[in-house]
Amino acid sequence: MHLTWRNEFGRKIDGESSNSLFTVKLREHDSMYKKLSLVFTQIAKRDTGFYRCVARNSKRMSADWKVELIVVDEIRWKESNDIVGGMLGESLTIDCGSTGNPQPETHITNHKGLPLDETLFVTAGSEVTVKKLTNEYQETIIKCLSVQEFEQYSATVVEEHEIRLDVWSSPKFSKSFVERFIVLDHLAQICCNVTRSNPPATHFRYLRGSNELCNDSNHVILIDALNQSSCLKILSPTEYDLGEYRCEVSNGKSKSQQTIAVKEATPPGEVHVSLQNVGMTYVIWKIEEGFGEQLPIRRYIIEYIKKSILDQSRDQTRGNNRVWFTYAIKMDVHLSKDGLYEVGGLRQGTTYIFRFAAENEAGIGDTVTIAVKTTSKIKLSKLTRSSSSSFQQFTFIAFFLYFFPVW
Repeated sequence: MHLTWRNEFGRKIDGESSNSLFTVKLREHDSMYKKLSLVFTQIAKRDTGFYRCVARNSKRMSADWKVELIVVDEIRWKESNDIVGGMLGESLTIDCGSTGNPQPETHITNHKGLPLDETLFVTAGSEVTVKKLTNEYQETIIKCLSVQEFEQYSATVVEEHEIRLDVWSSPKFSKSFVERFIVLDHLAQICCNVTRSNPPATHFRYLRGSNELCNDSNHVILIDALNQSSCLKILSPTEYDLGEYRCEVSNGKSKSQQTIAVKEATPPGEVHVSLQNVGMTYVIWKIEEGFGEQLPIRRYIIEYIKKSILDQSRDQTRGNNRVWFTYAIKMDVHLSKDGLYEVGGLRQGTTYIFRFAAENEAGIGDTVTIAVKTTSKIKLSKLTRSSSSSFQQFTFIAFFLYFFPVW
């Protein structure tokens, strides 16, 4: 069986006739009958006319099937965009109407082809109105249907236009006012992070008073559009750089501002220290940072010395830095997740003086001093033993001494 398509002038149309009109050979999956499809890639008025599908078998017997193709004028949608947006809290009206010849009728449905929910939408003629946009409308699809009746051809043409709603919102921050602490003469970074925005935030500006800051010898502005974040780097901050800044963010639809108060950072306050366990040769402390620290704690400093050494020194003040410098053992410890720190290698039944301090980028904070006596009985450390059948009682002497020596 041989199949061909021909136009009204008898010209054969094959697989290479043109880019806009050609044929494609196929076989039906079940019957394996030959099939020759006529393909229009972008139909136009010039394609109007008669087309014949001619079939000829091996005995030169033939049959043909005539098709009349009528290309009607295209309609024009009053709302041509596929996505229509409006600001959160405002009203939005969409015109689903269209123009054509003959004039189309308009039908409006949801994405499933069902009537719109009257509690969410108000329909008047070809227009759909949302009285107050909320996040509930985000990604909602409205189908606009254009129906044309061609009586002379006894035909109906239906076209569909899907419109997706986009609810815009202003850029949001976790807080509208924040404090940032910096160390003078050290590289400082002031960041502005957007937590929510539609469309995504794309433009960031930093202002001080009425002056906009730009990249210069002391300032560098970094923008991470993917994460909707920006940072202002102050390369060598001085007292002049302290004060209030404004981060202005725009998403192309709306703007928002965050006020950033830049202050000089101070060293940490006193740490909170509690004795968790004591044995013959070890003690376990729990160290927690003070409330409202301005900068992250980098490390804790633990120093300890035998009480007898301090008692024997000429200067009976336990804050005698010369004695501490000469005889004390100093430990710089990294932060642990559980806040527990073990000090080993101690002598049994001996009283030690411990002092603790925290350090951040601004310096070392005030110290807390505690005296503790190791036990005279063997006891495994809680941090090193895997299991224990009983809890051994222990005795310790602990008292706090507050003073603030110079490190």
